[in-house]
Amino acid sequence: MRLLPGLGLLRVTMAAIALLLLLKTAALVQAAAASVPTGAPPAKPTPAAIARTTAQRTAPQPSGQACPPTPSPTELALLADLKSRKAVLDRRAAAIAARGQALAAAEKQFSARLAELKSLQKQIEAQAAARQKAASADTMRLVKVYEAMKPADAATIFNELDRNVLLAVLDAMNTRRAAAILAAMKPQRARLVTAELATMRARRDALLLPAATQPVVQPAAAQPAAASGTGG
Repeated sequence: MRLLPGLGLLRVTMAAIALLLLLKTAALVQAAAASVPTGAPPAKPTPAAIARTTAQRTAPQPSGQACPPTPSPTELALLADLKSRKAVLDRRAAAIAARGQALAAAEKQFSARLAELKSLQKQIEAQAAARQKAASADTMRLVKVYEAMKPADAATIFNELDRNVLLAVLDAMNTRRAAAILAAMKPQRARLVTAELATMRARRDALLLPAATQPVVQPAAAQPAAASGTGG
């Protein structure tokens, strides 16, 4: 059977196109195989790429999600006022803490100074007691000396003796020996020393007088009973 000239040309053209497509496909496959190294592991994604991917996944969609509400001017003013008050309170708290530290330091210094003063007071009292003891011993030695002397000789010395020493000696002397010496002294000097000696002894007795010897005041409730007893 003899084909038509047009039909044969069409078949030849289609075969040629199919062959050309086959050749191009084979070339593309070979090029792709050559670009990928054999046995090499797939490339790991970089941190930047991971971050972009995560941001894209977690980014809120423009549609479907509501935006947070914007604070009003009143709310913004209230927040600013609260921040300002908090700053003021913080400054006051810091000032109070500083004052507390200063007071603690001052109290510590005061306690140390007080302890020093107490120690000094004890030393002064001990020294005063030692001086008093020594003075008493000296006075007793003088007393023995003047008691052993004749009253007239002792009176001559007493007329010119320091008044404080004279009072201390006469106060510690035997009463009879002191009276004999005073009788031999100058009258004016004897009167002055006698008055001062009496005043000194009265003051000392007032300080040493126990509370039990003070007069007891009867309560007011007992007075009517006493009056009624007297009337009966």
